[in-house]
Amino acid sequence: MKILLVEDDPDFIRILRKTIRERKLSEEEPLETGFDGAEEKIKTVRPDAVVLDIYDGDPAKGIDRGSNSLGLIRKDHFCPVIVYSANPERVKKVYDEHPLVLYIAKGKDGEEEVAEKLREIKMYVESLRDVREYVQGTFSSVMKEVAPYVFRAYGEEDAARRTSAIKQAARRRLAAQMDELSGADEKLAPWEQYIFPPISGKIRTGDILRDSSGPAEDPTVAFRLVLTPSCDLAGKKKVENVLVSRCRTVKEGFSKAVGGDKISDKNRSKVKSFLSAGHSNGIIPLPRLEKLIPSMAADLRNLELVPVAEIENSGSLENIRYKRIASLDSPFREMVSWAYLQVAGRPGLPDRDIDTWIKEISDELKAAKNEK
Repeated sequence: MKILLVEDDPDFIRILRKTIRERKLSEEEPLETGFDGAEEKIKTVRPDAVVLDIYDGDPAKGIDRGSNSLGLIRKDHFCPVIVYSANPERVKKVYDEHPLVLYIAKGKDGEEEVAEKLREIKMYVESLRDVREYVQGTFSSVMKEVAPYVFRAYGEEDAARRTSAIKQAARRRLAAQMDELSGADEKLAPWEQYIFPPISGKIRTGDILRDSSGPAEDPTVAFRLVLTPSCDLAGKKKVENVLVSRCRTVKEGFSKAVGGDKISDKNRSKVKSFLSAGHSNGIIPLPRLEKLIPSMAADLRNLELVPVAEIENSGSLENIRYKRIASLDSPFREMVSWAYLQVAGRPGLPDRDIDTWIKEISDELKAAKNEK
C-alpha cells in the first residue's frame, strides 16, 4: 500500500512512519510532503491512501492548508483519506460523509488510531489495485496485439485515424474484458444491475429517473424507467419526448407478476422464475439501491411521455424536473427493450377456451402413446 503523509510537523511524521513500519501496513516506506507540494505530489505519486493534516501551525490560529488537497483527492484522484488534524470536525462539516474518508483528532494514541484505520482500509486498497493492474494490462495488450493491425490498415498519411483507432480499440477491449471478468467471480448482488451515477452523459434506455416533485419513498409518484431507444435519444434527429414506464410499489408489482403479494413455499419457484427472467406480465422488478432507489417494479402497461427538456443531461439547465439516478447495465438494459417489445408488439387475440384445447392435446398425446 502506497501511503502519502501530508504533514507540516516533522515529529508527527516521524511517529507516523515508525507506527506504520511496526504494524507492517506497507511494503514500502510512506512518502511525505508539506502543504506546499501536497497537490503536485498527489497527482504524480497517485497514492493508495493519504494521511492528511489540515492546519499549518497552531490549530487554534493556524491556516487551513489541507482542505484544497482533500478537495483535489475527492475530485481527481479519489483514494482513502485519513484526516489527522487537531480539529478535523471543522472540515468534516464541509463534505458529505464517505466510509473511506475518516477523521481522527490529534492527541494521545492518535497515531495508533491512524494505523488501525489504515489496517482496516488496506483490503479495499489492495482489491482496487488488482483491478487497476488488470486495466493497465489491457492497454498494454492493445499496444502489443492491436496496434500492428491498425498501422497496416491505415497508412502513414492517416496518423489521426491510427490514433483514433488505437484509442477506440483500447476502450472496446477493456469493456469486453471487464465484462468477461465480471462473470467469473461471485454472483451479482441485485443492486449491481445499476450503474450509478450514470456513466453516459446522455439519456438512454434503462435510465432510472427521479421526479424531484415527488416523495422519494413513493415509487408510484417519484420514479420512471426510460423505454425510448438510446439511438433516438443520442442521434441527430432527437425526439422531443421520452417514453417512460411508471413504477409501482414492490407489493403491487409482485401481485401483478406472480399473483400474490407474499413469498411463500408455494409460490417461491414462480417468484424465482420471475426474478431470473427479469420480467413477467408486463412487470420489471427493480432492486433497492440504498438511499437512492426503493424496491419497486416498472409497469410496462402504465406509460407516459416526458419532455426531454425536463430531464437532467438533456442539454438544458432550465425546467429540469427529472434527475437521472442510475442506469441499468447491459444486458439488463437490453432486457428492458425486449420485455417492452413483447408487451407492445404482441397481436391482439380474442379469449379462447384454453381448457378445452388442453384436453384435446392431452387426448391426442394419450392416443399416440397407445398406438405404440
